[in-house]
Amino acid sequence: MREIIGNLWDFHTKGRWVVVPTNGDVNRRGEAVMGRGVAYQARMKYPGIVTDLGHLLKTHGNHVYPLTKYRMFSFPVKVHWYLMADLRLIALSCDELRKVFEVAANRRGDHMAETILQIDNVYIPRVGCGFGQLIWKDVFPILSERLSDDRFIAVSQSYIKDVVEYEDPVKGKTGKVARSRWEGESCEGSS
Repeated sequence: MREIIGNLWDFHTKGRWVVVPTNGDVNRRGEAVMGRGVAYQARMKYPGIVTDLGHLLKTHGNHVYPLTKYRMFSFPVKVHWYLMADLRLIALSCDELRKVFEVAANRRGDHMAETILQIDNVYIPRVGCGFGQLIWKDVFPILSERLSDDRFIAVSQSYIKDVVEYEDPVKGKTGKVARSRWEGESCEGSS
């Protein structure tokens, strides 16, 4: 595994496969609960993913699934949406993701297997480190040990500082303030 700086969705836009951190919860409508972080972003980009993943979760449980029509892999990091991410579950998800490629290699000729075998890289965000509340220095060693080949690429967003001009109409002042943000995150409307 190697680690790069970039935006996960830029790679996806270029036709690459990405990992979406998930949990095992399904709501009353049968939809996967994808309410935060990268999962929420995936849901906003592809509304049908909640139904497709919800069906898989209800039918087969909280596992890694290739979601081929979205070029994504679900990647369980939590049992329930409201819990912290679990390092053991992340390790298990790494093993399952690796196994998807191993099984595909043994099932040549099968359409799904052929689709999987054509994937040259899988881009993985900092799973469990946003709303999952884990620390990257604890997660990355698990990923790099269990997904050791260069096909798997950890993507960290670049963190930048910029200067934002402001105007305070109450005090009649203008000025500049330094603000830290993730690359690609808008300065508009944030504090």
